[in-house]
Amino acid sequence: MKTEDLVSKNDRVSLPPVPSPDGKDFAFLSKGEGWQWALCRRDFTGGAQPVKVATVDQPLDGADKHRTSLVRWH
Repeated sequence: MKTEDLVSKNDRVSLPPVPSPDGKDFAFLSKGEGWQWALCRRDFTGGAQPVKVATVDQPLDGADKHRTSLVRWH
């Protein structure tokens, strides 16, 4: 059986993915360029690339520990 990482290993910090209600996509928070957080989305299709949905503002106190779970599907 072949497995594939949902979020590729790279120089970014990524939080655990959150699957969509229909099970076709997932979203996750990722910190990279300039250490800015971004909301990203990707489908479960093999070889698909993540797409940046939005930049996420820093918490008022700047503490990353407050960023445990900002992703929620509607």
